[in-house]
Amino acid sequence: MAGNLDVQGDTTLKNTKVDGTLETTGKATFDGDTETKGNAKFDQNVDVDGNITAKGDISGDGDTETKGNAKFDQNVDVDGNITAKGDISGANGSFSGDLNVSGKTT
Repeated sequence: MAGNLDVQGDTTLKNTKVDGTLETTGKATFDGDTETKGNAKFDQNVDVDGNITAKGDISGDGDTETKGNAKFDQNVDVDGNITAKGDISGANGSFSGDLNVSGKTT
């Protein structure tokens, strides 16, 4: 076929390869797994109802907010300040700079 294809009704396709850009102007629904072999870019928010698993690094240029607990099995490096509105506890602590405390210390 050398011209345009205009379909007015539903279409069912199997094993379809698009050699170019696939653009949808409406909602896209995938009933099975999806795989992206290259980079993925999202210009809006991404909502996930399940878990997110990453086998590599996660990085971002904006803020990160969690509404639940955050658990880290390894070290956490912070280049800026840490502000806590609740208690901070741990087994041991060491500081390589000054420790300023206002209030009681036990």
